[in-house]
Amino acid sequence: MTGVRDYGEASFLKRSRIRISTAATNAHQVARPTLSDRASGLHQSRQKAAKNSQVLSGAEEKALTDWLNFNSSAATPLHARDLRARAFGISGKMPGRHWHDRFLQ
Repeated sequence: MTGVRDYGEASFLKRSRIRISTAATNAHQVARPTLSDRASGLHQSRQKAAKNSQVLSGAEEKALTDWLNFNSSAATPLHARDLRARAFGISGKMPGRHWHDRFLQ
């Protein structure tokens, strides 16, 4: 990832006190208001904003994946509602109806 899209870029812009200009917007390939808002901390990147709405953290995903691998090695059939129930048991957040499709991809 390049430009403002990675996490450290906005803080870099803030620290180095780069003036938001046409050259800076062209260098980062974003609109001037976006660059200005990110530099001042008004907005987050999509990745950072989506992290707050995730059902499972990285460690929780690993635990769930290990459990899925164990069940597949034991040839135990697994229903989508069981996977969602396990995710709810781990995180305390109820996953959506089609969450399992995105998780298994």
